Formats: sequence, structure tokens, C-alpha cells
Amino acid sequence: MEPSPGPFTFRERCWSGEQTPVRSTATTASPTEMPASSSCATTATRRALPQPTCGEWASLESQTSSEASEDGSPPVSRPKRWNDVLAFDHVIMVSNDIQSAAARLLATHGLASVEGGRHDGMGTANRIVPLGRSYLEIIGVLDEQQARTSALGRWVASHAAEGDRLIAVCLRTDSLDEIAARLGEEPVAMTRTRPDGVVLRWRMVGFDRMLADPGQPFFITWEVAPGLHPGVAPASHRIRPGGIEWVETAADHEQIRQLTGDDSLDLRAVPGGDGVSAAGITTDSGVITLRN
Repeated sequence: MEPSPGPFTFRERCWSGEQTPVRSTATTASPTEMPASSSCATTATRRALPQPTCGEWASLESQTSSEASEDGSPPVSRPKRWNDVLAFDHVIMVSNDIQSAAARLLATHGLASVEGGRHDGMGTANRIVPLGRSYLEIIGVLDEQQARTSALGRWVASHAAEGDRLIAVCLRTDSLDEIAARLGEEPVAMTRTRPDGVVLRWRMVGFDRMLADPGQPFFITWEVAPGLHPGVAPASHRIRPGGIEWVETAADHEQIRQLTGDDSLDLRAVPGGDGVSAAGITTDSGVITLRN
């Protein structure tokens, strides 16, 4: 897909965004930050749905659900689970300068970020843009020498050489073992220590497959309390984000459906291209579209 002209120009490539108002039953929301682009005037055909805020997602940790037993005994209170359905977990954007990329996201779209951390042994680091139920990960090379020795480091360096761009999508699932079996892979357990010392734990599958073909999503199951998911990290946004609404990718949608048994995500397969080409982020001012 040809890059759209926009305010973010890097070397030979543009990374730009557009914000599309979402029509409601009463009035049409006006975006707070909209680049001067004729494509931004298009009104979304889908109605904006109320999305949980970061604080509301964090409160899930203490909520419970009740299920009545078959013998008529009192309902049993069970903790809510984070991974109840297949959902967008995060979209990856590669960058030559993650600090500058984060600053542009804030200035143009009102989306703030927080420090993520270093990927030990990989030569890379990231910043997180929390979106409430999902997040945008901005990843770049921190140590060039170390990055040359790791698959992730080489992958990031290669794609970031083209300029800042969206590249991959991760789907959250509670059926990771089933998906791993269909892929013929074993889930990989991973951890990352936040700057405040908190250790995040997760398992994922399909990551190496995604490195070879960024159009293919990879899958994750978080082994943390809901309040520790990166999407609910406190961030000084200028707007209220509600999560990733849709993603355009070069993936085969039917193959994804067969892997997951789920067709509920707005995962838009586009012919050609290399990886993710666009993503829509729900906010209280409309849907922000980030497009390569």
C-alpha cells in the first residue's frame, strides 16, 4: 500500500494518521486532533460503542461473576478472567527513534505513552501506548551490536530502516494451547520487568511465524492480574482511548478463522503488502486511523 502523505516523514517513507468522526444516534463527535487531509472527512459507518477506560479494566481484578449450580444450590462466585474471548491485544510499530515517535503520537493524536522496558539479549526496547483493553507497542533498536545477534533485533532493524511503520498484530486468547497444537508449536513463556520492578508474565505462540511473515498474527495469553496488563497502565492522554477497533493486514482471514474458530474480530485482510498496513483506535472523539 502506498504511504499516505502526512506530518510524520522519515527517510523515504511516511507514517501518518487520520481521525474519523463516528456517527452516533444523536450527534457526530468532532475529533480533537485531525490532520489536514481530505480523507479525514469521511464519516465512519459503524456506531461508536462505549469502551471501558483503563480504570474500568483495572477494576476487573476485583469483580466476580455468579453461576448457578445444576442442583439448585446458591450461585458460586468466580473471578472474572482476562482472556475470555479472542481480542486484539496489541499492534506493533517499529521505529528508528521510539521517543520521537511517541512524542508525535501525543502531539498529533493526543495519545500518550509510558516506558515499556528493554528486551534483554535482544538489543531492543519499547514504549507502550495504553488503550484500555489493548495497546500500541513502539519498538526500536537500543543496542545495534546486540540486535544483530538476535532474530527480533534484526527484524526490527530491517523494518525500521524503511521509517516508522505499523508492522504486526498480536491477538489475545484463552485458547493458546489449542492454537499452538494447530500450528504444531509449543507456547513460549516470557517475562519482562517493568521500570518499577513489577514482573509481567505471558505465553505466546506464532511469534517466529510472524517474524517470517508479518502479515500473520501471533497469539498471547497473559498470566497477570487484569490491572497489570500494559493496556491499563496510567498515561496522560489528551483524549479517552477505548481500544483497537480494527486492523488491516496482509494475512489470510480464512486461515485465521480456521486457527481460532472465531470470526468476530474486525481483522481486514488486504491483498499484497507486508504486515499490518493500518489500525483503527476507538476514542471518545471518534476513531483514529493510523496508516502506513
